[in-house]
Amino acid sequence: MPQANRDQESLYPPGRLSLWFLASSAVLVVVLLAMLATDFIRPWKSTQRDYFTRLAGILDLRKEREEARVKADETVRKELDELAVKLAAAERVLAEKANADKLALWNGEVAERDARLLTFDTQVKSIKGKYAERKYQYEISLHEHRGDAASIAATMNRLGSDLERFERLFRDAEVERKEFLAKIDGLEAPVRKLREDREKLLIAVATERTGATAARDKVEADQWRNLPVLDIVARTIKVEKVVVKDVHDELNFTTSPRVDMCMTCHRGIDQPAMTERAVGELLGWFLQSRLGEKAWTALDAAPAPSEAAAAARAWLKVTKATPARDLPPEGALREWLSGTPSLLDLFAKDRLRVALGDAKGDGEAAAGDPSSVFRDRHLGGKSFEAGGVDLLAPFAIRRVEWAHPHLDVMVGKDSPHKMEVFGCTACHQGVGRRLDFVRASHNPGSEEQRKRWEKEHAWKPAELVENPMLPAPYVEGQCLKCHCNTIPSRPMTEALHSHIQPGSPEFQQNREHHLRTLDELQKLVAAARLGGGPDAVARHHKRGKLLPRERI
Repeated sequence: MPQANRDQESLYPPGRLSLWFLASSAVLVVVLLAMLATDFIRPWKSTQRDYFTRLAGILDLRKEREEARVKADETVRKELDELAVKLAAAERVLAEKANADKLALWNGEVAERDARLLTFDTQVKSIKGKYAERKYQYEISLHEHRGDAASIAATMNRLGSDLERFERLFRDAEVERKEFLAKIDGLEAPVRKLREDREKLLIAVATERTGATAARDKVEADQWRNLPVLDIVARTIKVEKVVVKDVHDELNFTTSPRVDMCMTCHRGIDQPAMTERAVGELLGWFLQSRLGEKAWTALDAAPAPSEAAAAARAWLKVTKATPARDLPPEGALREWLSGTPSLLDLFAKDRLRVALGDAKGDGEAAAGDPSSVFRDRHLGGKSFEAGGVDLLAPFAIRRVEWAHPHLDVMVGKDSPHKMEVFGCTACHQGVGRRLDFVRASHNPGSEEQRKRWEKEHAWKPAELVENPMLPAPYVEGQCLKCHCNTIPSRPMTEALHSHIQPGSPEFQQNREHHLRTLDELQKLVAAARLGGGPDAVARHHKRGKLLPRERI
């Protein structure tokens, strides 16, 4: 019997159905790719990439500074030279044919023992499995009174003997392996000890080098981990968060522990290398090393081009020995570097050329002038205007990349208010679960800052936020949340004097405005007291009901 045509029996023509399926699949793929692309270019990810790039550059300069300090320290340099001589001699002894043959022989013995250990371990595990199986069969045989209990017991005894033999062989091979490793260790110990002594002298250099390498790998060598789909494995650019278990947010009919994700963008918030003091000290060394000791001394004595430059230059004189009470006012260096810093912001061009060794600071520098040599060496042959910006590019730290002020008190790893315990919104308020600048409820502290945010972040006031983020000048007031009973109050010694001028036009204008507003408010209150108007009240009374205020 011929088979019926299934195409004629279908509800829809297969060709049209296939086209619909193809079109919907294409739309789904496009939407999926758009979703992955949108997630990949989210602003907080680029913020993290920029931060790690900046941190790597800062740590590279710190490494360079530590290397320069080691070279400048005569005692350390002498110790390093002595260690280099001893290390070279120890390495020559280790490379001699007799010792090299011993190392090759012992390493071969270790490899052979490793293979034996693997074989014996496999045998032990296999025999234990078989023994457990035979033991179970033996117990079943005794319980059911079978006649094969004796043969099973004999097999168990044989397996037990084999197990003891392989365990003994395993222990012997392990002992032999340790003996050969001890011989290798004894032969290599002098070289290893000298290398460890050298690393101890260079510990600061090694620490900065390791940190710079780790930061750079996050955005270079390991960048493939952050690609769409692959980022589910071990991404380096990721959301950072702190769960404040002791503080709960009120939700509908329940509460939830507060979650702060602010450190996703503010990655440098607890990094000592990103503090104003550490950056100022590093920048001072950097300029001194590039300009030279003589030019630096001359420029330091020259007047600053502006008050902002004078405030920023004060931070360049900070050293590790500077006590906290002698530090310059906070914020000057941070504000300057957060923009587009240039060498000419700190020093006038003519004074800079004279300090570098030019005969005069006006006019164009000749090819052989010291300032031309400096531009060729450190500014890539560019002018002081363009090259000065490139020279300080590693220090152009964005506002979001700086560390929190006073890490010894707030946020720092050794502070009493650690970030992983207190989070951010406990003091700053705002919405800690948001990774968007506007939705996190940032609030400007000045009109200038508001205009800048509107230009850079398309800022607008966040809506429906119970506790908007506090501007910086008001954050310290949040200490009273926890320390209300520990902060002593100081009685006022002077009476408050009013500076209001009732006769001024501004006062009269404000008075008229508020009186109009008060009249409008009173009209609204009066309308509310009527309960919706005369018609609504009459309709309510007609039904035999009283208004809420009448019932009260």
